[in-house]
Amino acid sequence: MVTIDGMLASYLFFGIVLVRCSGLAVYAPFFGSEYFPLRARIGLVVFFALLMFPFARQTAVVPTTLGATELGLLVLQELTVGLSLGFLSSLVFMGAQLGGQLIGQQVGFAMANVIDPTTDEQVSLIGFLQMNLALLVFLVAGLHLAVVNVLKFSYEQVGIGTLVYDRFAMEINHQATCHMNSMFLVSLRLAMPVLLVMLLNSVVEGFITRTMPQMNIMVLGLPLRVALGMTALMCMMPAMLAALEDALRDMAKDLESTVYSLHHAMS
Repeated sequence: MVTIDGMLASYLFFGIVLVRCSGLAVYAPFFGSEYFPLRARIGLVVFFALLMFPFARQTAVVPTTLGATELGLLVLQELTVGLSLGFLSSLVFMGAQLGGQLIGQQVGFAMANVIDPTTDEQVSLIGFLQMNLALLVFLVAGLHLAVVNVLKFSYEQVGIGTLVYDRFAMEINHQATCHMNSMFLVSLRLAMPVLLVMLLNSVVEGFITRTMPQMNIMVLGLPLRVALGMTALMCMMPAMLAALEDALRDMAKDLESTVYSLHHAMS
């Protein structure tokens, strides 16, 4: 057992605050992006920890005597909270990418993939476009600051050392289900206009095939699908941007509601 007092307590407490900020920065949109150099991300996490330090001290429940097991469990708790918040905040972006992938499959870009530098995975062209549009809206609307505010709110509502794992697991499972439902709704809202155009195109192609079987619809159909799909995508772009902004604002509000629910679940 180690007695924590004085300057050692301050340094140790700052390290614990740093853990939650690090967990958030792993998954959070923009902050966890591979676009950021590693040193810049480390500096950003330290900066967040300095900002959150005063708020964390007000609600922390840390005993003056800590063993290695208690300290490890405390660090694991903070990492869990940070990773959970970061993952939930990224689900809207996954929904945007899923919507773009649905559009790409119907338009004819199913085999055309690019490497997404934020995840180091292959994604469809339209999915990559919508993912970057969501990131652009996220930054222009100032919602990256809302994520930082949620981090501050989490220290106020779920203080260091107050986490109860069984209650936290039940509540975060419920919240993750709600956020994933929102993710699929976002993907459908973004993809539905183009999917409807592609459905109408398929109906017309089927009608032409029945009435004029000598026409090679396989040769003429693909360029037509691409042209119609891209035209519909460009025409619906303002509505898609508005839908993305609404979804991202709802995400920030849902994150605050999640933190508030965690507070009540563990009180």
